[in-house]
Amino acid sequence: MKNLLVLLMPMMLLVGCNNEETEPATETDKLGSETVIDEPKEEVEESDVEETTIVEEDKDNNVVEENKNKPVVQEKPVTKEKTETVNLSGTKDKYLKQLNDIENSLGDLNNQYNNGTQTEMNEAKSKILNKWDAALNEIYGVLKKQLSADEMSSLKVEQRNWIKQRDQKAKDESSVFTGGTMEATIYVSTQAQLTKERCYELVQKYMK
Repeated sequence: MKNLLVLLMPMMLLVGCNNEETEPATETDKLGSETVIDEPKEEVEESDVEETTIVEEDKDNNVVEENKNKPVVQEKPVTKEKTETVNLSGTKDKYLKQLNDIENSLGDLNNQYNNGTQTEMNEAKSKILNKWDAALNEIYGVLKKQLSADEMSSLKVEQRNWIKQRDQKAKDESSVFTGGTMEATIYVSTQAQLTKERCYELVQKYMK
């Protein structure tokens, strides 16, 4: 019996060790199960997020489709047209004022013409003509931008005819003093007066 017990003791110890090693393995299986359970939960949550995103995108797409069906109201061209009209009106007022300012600035030159020598008279009228001629050229340049191609073409013909008529009128007026000292003075004086009148005419007739 003693010999049998001696032989059985090591075997019992081995069985006991095997049982102890088996218990931790069971705990490991539980942790593994918990991990496996947790992972599906995370996948479900990610799936929920993806579905939510898809729903939001669908909503956005619906909004875009609804907007496409709405009529587009073009407001900018209307606003631009109103602004241009105001600017054109302002341009006309600006040049009428500018012409009046030129007229008011000629006091000294008119005094020089009325009270000066023949040379001073000629000089005064030449300066007056230059002022009105410069204003006429500026107005003509503005009208090139404002008028249509057809309107500008007609104005060019009209302007050429006007220059011929102005110079002919100046020649006729000064011919009374042919050979005299006043001939050149009257010629320039007539040109200056007609050029001034033409400036006002172009602004009143063509500027808006």
